[in-house]
Amino acid sequence: QAQAQAQRHLIQNREDCEAALRLCRTTVEECEAAPERLEARDGDGFEIISKIVQLLTQVRNCVNLGGRPHVHRVVGGSGWALHGLALELTNGMRLGEFLTNDGRSMDLLGDPDLKRRGGHWQKLEPGERIVQVKGHNNRQGGYLAYDISLVTNTGRSLWFGSTHTEWKGSPFEFKADAGTEVEQVTFARGKCTGIITTKTGLPSIDRDSVQGEIELLAPKVVSCLAKASLCTESERKIKYAYDVAVDFRLGHLDCFAPVRSKVFEKFAAPEFWDLSNMQGVTLEIGGGLDITRDDKNYYSQVELSVQELAIMQKLVDTSFRKRYTRDRKGAKVPDRLSLQQGYRIQNAANWAEYADSLVKIQEDMSKLMADGAVIMDHVADLKTAGCLPETQQYALGDANCAWLFHGTNDQAAKLITTGDFRINLAGSNAGTLYGRGVYLAESCSKSDEYSQENEDGHRCLLLCRANLGNINYNDEKTPDVNKLVQSCMGGHYHSVLGDREKIHNTFREFIVYDNDQVYPEYLLYYLRVYT
Repeated sequence: QAQAQAQRHLIQNREDCEAALRLCRTTVEECEAAPERLEARDGDGFEIISKIVQLLTQVRNCVNLGGRPHVHRVVGGSGWALHGLALELTNGMRLGEFLTNDGRSMDLLGDPDLKRRGGHWQKLEPGERIVQVKGHNNRQGGYLAYDISLVTNTGRSLWFGSTHTEWKGSPFEFKADAGTEVEQVTFARGKCTGIITTKTGLPSIDRDSVQGEIELLAPKVVSCLAKASLCTESERKIKYAYDVAVDFRLGHLDCFAPVRSKVFEKFAAPEFWDLSNMQGVTLEIGGGLDITRDDKNYYSQVELSVQELAIMQKLVDTSFRKRYTRDRKGAKVPDRLSLQQGYRIQNAANWAEYADSLVKIQEDMSKLMADGAVIMDHVADLKTAGCLPETQQYALGDANCAWLFHGTNDQAAKLITTGDFRINLAGSNAGTLYGRGVYLAESCSKSDEYSQENEDGHRCLLLCRANLGNINYNDEKTPDVNKLVQSCMGGHYHSVLGDREKIHNTFREFIVYDNDQVYPEYLLYYLRVYT
C-alpha cells in the first residue's frame, strides 16, 4: 500500500510516511538476514532495493515539502460583493488581489488600506490546509465575486462575502487534488476562474521524528543497494547506486571506493578549450564530482564574447514559449528572457565522465540496432535543434545528444566555478513526477520557472549537453515511476521524455538517471522582460 502511494505521489502525512518507512525497514531487515536475496545476478535484488529507494525518497520529499512556505492566514474584504482575497504564506509573501471601487488593484502589503476595504485576517491552525473553495460569482460582473468559502482539511470553512442577495450569481466550486493545498484563488470580471495549488508536506511537529527515521534507515538502504548493484556487475546500476548514495550524502561509504576512482586518466580536452587558465582544486569525498587518482580536478570559466552571447540569445529566443504552469506559483510569465552575461565552463572531471558515458551509450545503441530493436534515437521538432552554428564548439555526439536547459540559482552557479559541481538529482526543484533524476527542458521558459533572482536582479540558466540515447517516451498523466526508472537502470533505455506538452499544452521534459549523461557547459545570466 505504501509503495502504491509513493507511485501515485500520495505520501502526504505522518501516517503515510510511517507506513512507507515500515516497508523500508522490513525489506532491509529481510535482506540483511538473507543476503542471498541481494546476490542474484539477474537483478531481482537490485530491483527490490531500488523500489525501496524510490519510496524513501518520496518520504524525504514529503519532509522537505513541509519545510516550504505555506498558507498560514487569509484576509478577505467585502461590501456589496467580495472586494478582495489574499492568502499569506509563512515567508510573508501574499498571493491574491484587493480592488478599489473603481477597479484598481491595491498594495497587498498595506494592512491599513486592506482594513479600510473591510479586510480582516483569519489564521489557520498548525497542519491546517485549504483544500477546497466554493461560493457564488457576482451577477453584476464587477469586483472578484459575490462570496467565497475556503474549506480546510479539518472541515472548517472560512467565509468572506456579501449578504446583499441582489448581486448573488451562479455557484462555483474547485477542489485541490490529493496531496496538494490551495495557494491562490484566481478571478476575472466578477467570476472565480480557478485555484493554484502546491504540494503539501509534513507539519513541523512531525518532521523531526520522520527525518530521524530517514537518517537511521538511509545508510542501510544505500548499503543494500550497493551490494545488489555490485552483484549485477552492471556498470550502469553500480553508478546509479553511487548517485543515490551521493544524494543521501553517503558517497563516502567504503563500498563505493571502486566507483570513486573514476575515469579522469582518460581525459582528453576538447580542441576548442582554452587551457591557459585552467586551475586545480582538491576534491572532497562525497562531493559533487567523483574522486580522481590524485584527488584533483581542473577547471576554468571563459566569458562569452558579444558575438557568442548573441548566439546564445538567439537560442533562448527560439526556444521560449509563454506558458503558465503551477510551478510558477502564481508569478507572472515573462514575455522574454534577455541575456546579460554568459560563461563557458571547462570542467575536466565532469567532461571526462560525460565523454565516457557518450562512448558507452553509442555502444549500447549500436548493439540495440544490430539486434533489430525498435528505438527512439531522435526527438521530433526539438526546440533547440538547429539554433547553434555548425562548428566544432557546438557539435554534439552520436548518442542522440541534445542541447537542453536546466534552471538553477546563483549559489549553484558559484559551485560550478569552483569545479565541485554536479546537477543535483531531483527532489529540490523539479519534483519527482518521473523519479530521482536530472530534469532538463528544451524550452528556456520551463527552466526559468526554477530560477532565483540574485542580488543584482539577475537569474541563472544552464545550457547542457545531454546524452539521451534510446528515449522512453511517456505521455501518461500519472506515470509509473518505478517502471520508468527501471527501464533506464535495468532496461534498454537511457532517458525518459515526459510529454506534458501533449497532456496539458505546457512543456516536454527530459529526464536522465545518470548525471554523467549531462555536461553543464554554459552558464547564462539573464533578466525577465515584461512588455
